[in-house]
Amino acid sequence: MSVEASETQLAALRGGDPTERIALVRLLHVNEPGAYARWLATLDAAVQAAGGRRVYRGAVDAVLLGGGALADELLIDEFPSRELAAESLRNANPHAESALAEAFVLAARPRRLPRLALRVAGLVARLSAARRPERRAPLPPDSGLRAIDPLPEVLAAFLESEAQRPLDVLNLNQHSDRAAYARYGRNTITQLLRRRAGPIWMADALSLVVGAASHPLAQPWDEILLVRYPSRGSMLDMLREPSYQRGLPHREQGLARAGLVAACPLPRAPGHSVEGPARSIPGGRAGETS
Repeated sequence: MSVEASETQLAALRGGDPTERIALVRLLHVNEPGAYARWLATLDAAVQAAGGRRVYRGAVDAVLLGGGALADELLIDEFPSRELAAESLRNANPHAESALAEAFVLAARPRRLPRLALRVAGLVARLSAARRPERRAPLPPDSGLRAIDPLPEVLAAFLESEAQRPLDVLNLNQHSDRAAYARYGRNTITQLLRRRAGPIWMADALSLVVGAASHPLAQPWDEILLVRYPSRGSMLDMLREPSYQRGLPHREQGLARAGLVAACPLPRAPGHSVEGPARSIPGGRAGETS
């Protein structure tokens, strides 16, 4: 179990450009809810004291692809510099051991989203979709690549359950061919925008700053994307559209490994509880292929 940063991890975080903004992406497996509430209050104070701000908090509904990883909440905090991010971690939290069964925290370099361009492109995509509605196809066949894809039937069952529940998906990507993945991205963004979905946060992945090297998601990731869907059903609808499916060969070529975490943004998560971990979707450990 690892719930605090080691000195080695803090040193790695402080290395690099001291002036760049740094985010800490936290996947937290809760041990005891009362202690977690106290731990979170202490964390919030440490983030604020270090000049940081919370950009996302969500209840984790399922780890769709992550080799058996378990988590209850997803937090993303941004800081003005590496040193200030490290300072927020150095302030020992007295409730950590009782509050958390495990913590997995990645440092990342936030990227600026072209929000105005995305809004305009979304309007164009929705107008185009209204003029030329597409038929729905079956779900894409199983790629067999357990390193990047959950089993289609298991993913579909998750998306069909509580189909109207809001959905955010944290994507951890390790690229094998950036150009190929960029082609997948260009095809997919139109499909997202026409459904009023799309990226809400993105970053270059850096080092692991809290967590054991044996954690299922402790991989050398290149990119982190947080994508918002109006509902689970809207993601399922996209997966069944032929125009989206035409881009999947580029995704398979472009990714060596992926992690997928489904969350519901707080405080919009109905019935959210931190009394137990979200389930991890079966279908192979991260890093395995078949």
